[in-house]
Amino acid sequence: MKTSLTLLITAGAILPAMLSFCAKEPVPGRDSQENDGTESPAANVRLDTTIIVTGVEFPEGYDWKRDTAYGTIDCKIVMFKNWERVMTVPAGESDPACGDPDMHRIVDGSLYTEYSSPLETILTRDGKLLFSFPGRELVCGMVTDGEGLWMLGQDRDGKGFTLRKDGKEIMRSENGIIPGRMDSPLLPTGALYKDGDRLCFAWKTVEIVGVAKKTDWHLYCDGEVTDIPYSQSSGEVCDIRMAGGVLCMITAKRASGSLTLIAGDSVYDLRDSEPFTTIGGRIIPREGGVMVTADVVSEKGKAYSCLWDGQELKTRVSGSSVTFSVSGDKIASVSCEEDGSVYMVNGLPGNLHPGKYTRMMSPSCLCTARESVYLALTSDRGKPFIVSSDGKKEVDINGYLTSITVSITETIF
Repeated sequence: MKTSLTLLITAGAILPAMLSFCAKEPVPGRDSQENDGTESPAANVRLDTTIIVTGVEFPEGYDWKRDTAYGTIDCKIVMFKNWERVMTVPAGESDPACGDPDMHRIVDGSLYTEYSSPLETILTRDGKLLFSFPGRELVCGMVTDGEGLWMLGQDRDGKGFTLRKDGKEIMRSENGIIPGRMDSPLLPTGALYKDGDRLCFAWKTVEIVGVAKKTDWHLYCDGEVTDIPYSQSSGEVCDIRMAGGVLCMITAKRASGSLTLIAGDSVYDLRDSEPFTTIGGRIIPREGGVMVTADVVSEKGKAYSCLWDGQELKTRVSGSSVTFSVSGDKIASVSCEEDGSVYMVNGLPGNLHPGKYTRMMSPSCLCTARESVYLALTSDRGKPFIVSSDGKKEVDINGYLTSITVSITETIF
């Protein structure tokens, strides 16, 4: 089924500071008093923390930092759970797995790997073949539910994508371009996601009309495709996403340096203390509303990243590459230099300056859980290590760390 949806964009509208769908309803079961007026007895609560870390391990004695045998050495993807090694997956030249940090990930506690040979794409789970299909695709989104594994893959030549369920093709576009990858702790399922019970993603198509470039956007929600027209004068669209049943869009005008969030029929200007040019932005759904991140460049040519909650600018972080993670009111960020070395970490007690010999190998190396921050770092001069509010702990491998996920469950007794 295909429909068309027109967004209303009203220039210069004066709107409330909070999004119209951000109103928070009372939480059931959270009454502070019983019916007789006495306070409820406090329950005993135990917090159980599970830490999963992945890394790439090389044979002892091999200098992986120089990696003179790149692509031909028999490396392994390793997985630790609460510091105990629980899985090893071969990722050498002849194996259907790859040690590149963006080619494996933890999803719902399982280790998934992707690998593209010259002819096909192969996906494994916990070291076992899950499925394969012809063609070379890059995983842009992955959602698991009770019915199976959904995967959104962009053709590696840059145009065309496929939506699959358990490896079987559900939808195919020959020229669609997926915005975003599985490259942000804020969007753990990447460009494919669930909004309520609906499976959703957006994509764009680009064509050249004369000397002009024409871009159209489209939205998929549970089998229904919606074309989303917009006025070119409103700016370049950076991202489109469903959040709480509301269609949200962020647009940027490079000439004026403005960034705008559109939520349904409401328009919100996202500002900083000085004008900027937007390089790219993402919509981050949260309970009761959305956040927006954007990579920007100031008038003086300084690169930094911003995070807004509604219209409020929560933080701005300098750096060529900035990663954010949010849990509740806790905001953490890691700023890296152009060579990948970590410049500054915000969110841990005090500001951490690891130095030029320390690297964060992928955005998945940062995570937050409740009010705690966890960071997986790789040293050029020693073992890789995890740093958190509890301190520093080395991971005993000859190699680098690629991700960390932390879950904290609450048990009432």
